[in-house]
Amino acid sequence: MQWLRGPSHPRASLDSLPTEILFKIFAEFQAEDLCALSCVNSTLHQVSDDDHLWAPLCHSSWRSTEEFR
Repeated sequence: MQWLRGPSHPRASLDSLPTEILFKIFAEFQAEDLCALSCVNSTLHQVSDDDHLWAPLCHSSWRSTEEFR
């Protein structure tokens, strides 16, 4: 596997993906997953803290929050 680390094969990381892609991926996660991701680094924290990701989770857990949509 050492040959994958050469200059022609740079390492990919989750936070190197475009924000739009991260939102699509993170939208599939549960609250616990978003909380864990927010602890990884500042980029993932910023993305995982977005209200558009949390609103569906909150609405599914607390139906009374639907009136605030």
